[in-house]
Amino acid sequence: MGVSGALRLSTSDGSVLATGVGATDVEARSSDGDVVLSLGTTTDRVVALSSDGRVQVALPRGSTPYRVDAGSSDGTTQVQVPTDPAAPRTITAHSSAGDVTVTQTGQ
Repeated sequence: MGVSGALRLSTSDGSVLATGVGATDVEARSSDGDVVLSLGTTTDRVVALSSDGRVQVALPRGSTPYRVDAGSSDGTTQVQVPTDPAAPRTITAHSSAGDVTVTQTGQ
C-alpha cells in the first residue's frame, strides 16, 4: 500500500480489505461488513473493529510480540501471534457478530 504514518479506513455498509499495509498506525472499522488487514511491515498500533462481520489481522511472519486485546461477542477468537502484556506495540481486534483472528502471514 505504500502508506507511512497513520492510515484510517472505514465503511458503514461493506467490508474493509487492505493488504501489504506499511503504516505505523492503522485503524479500520466497519459497521456492517468484514475487516481484513494484512500488514506488510511491523506496525506500532492496529485497531480493527466490526459491528457485524469477521475481523482478521495478519502480521508479517517473525513479528515481535504485541499486546493484544481481541474478542467477539458472537463468534470465536483466535490469537496466533507472539504476545506480551507489556509490549509497546498493540493490536485491538473486536467484532460484535463475527469471528476474530490475529495471525501471522502464512498461517
